[in-house]
Amino acid sequence: MNKSQKIVNYIPTKRRLAVWWRAFRIWQQAPHQVAPLSEKTCKCACCGTEYTGNYCPRCGQMSEVGRFSFRKAIALFLDVWDVNNRSVFRSIFDLMLRPGYMIRDYLNGMQAAYLSPFKMFFLLATFSLIVEQGFTFDFDKDKRNNNGSSVDTSYEPNKATESTVNLDDTQPTEADTEENEDAAEAGEKHEDMTYEDVHLQSRLAKIGLKVLMAFDSFNEQNPAIFSLLILALFSLPLFIFFRSTPSVPNLRYSEFLLAIICTSNTYSIYSILAKLLDSELLKLFSLIMILVTFKQFSGYSKRRVLGYMTLAGIMMLVVFIILACAVACYLYKNEPALRG
Repeated sequence: MNKSQKIVNYIPTKRRLAVWWRAFRIWQQAPHQVAPLSEKTCKCACCGTEYTGNYCPRCGQMSEVGRFSFRKAIALFLDVWDVNNRSVFRSIFDLMLRPGYMIRDYLNGMQAAYLSPFKMFFLLATFSLIVEQGFTFDFDKDKRNNNGSSVDTSYEPNKATESTVNLDDTQPTEADTEENEDAAEAGEKHEDMTYEDVHLQSRLAKIGLKVLMAFDSFNEQNPAIFSLLILALFSLPLFIFFRSTPSVPNLRYSEFLLAIICTSNTYSIYSILAKLLDSELLKLFSLIMILVTFKQFSGYSKRRVLGYMTLAGIMMLVVFIILACAVACYLYKNEPALRG
């Protein structure tokens, strides 16, 4: 077989793509396979206990310690935050490629193989904050900013030119006449409003601005806590629709809240990648992965999941408006400056 024939064999055909896709789907739905137990008898280097297996039953040390390496240094660095080297990367890998099926496995008891969803949530929130501070691989951005900020100060405007006025420009045009008429009509409508109406609108605008600033300030100071509150609020209407999912019988709200956290982790991973690579396509894909995660987790069709998420979003919006009105009323009653 010559070199050209070997290259042709690597070119994917329609049938080969179908086989690969089927193999990928089988891998997605299959639970994680734990490494088999070693049958080799060894002596623990820490406590001297002889045993058969992968870990010492007395002190818990691994059977194959080996010499110190960079890989082990990275593992020890991750252990500073109580992050297991294998579980964290396995969790990220499965959250990217099989998030809904991973949630099923975790709820069914396979918890030692993955990092805790809440711990992953705060790790991703911390890393996302670092990325938002400016850590990016878009190296051309600095060049664009430098080019955009360069100002040519050598040009000095001619004062005589500035003082020159075209007399034709002072003639009123038809467009100016129409604008003046519209302004006059608006002024007449404004005169019809009483002083109390204008004062009330001003106070409501101040209250609304203060509420928005309070939410924005809380989000900037506590991004992880704010995201958790939004997720908890969004999980309540969603649980009404997904509580009878066939994939997880008798689904509890606590289990569904954990599924929401895992879904948020999937979104955060793709959002961080989109920020690092400055890719609008990945930003769109991160939103699509939310739909994919709920579809894999629930076993419902895409159309049904999309309908449930839309209804839950409408319900959440209504609740958010009620909460905003409650905060506005509280501020109106307790701040004399706003009552005017």
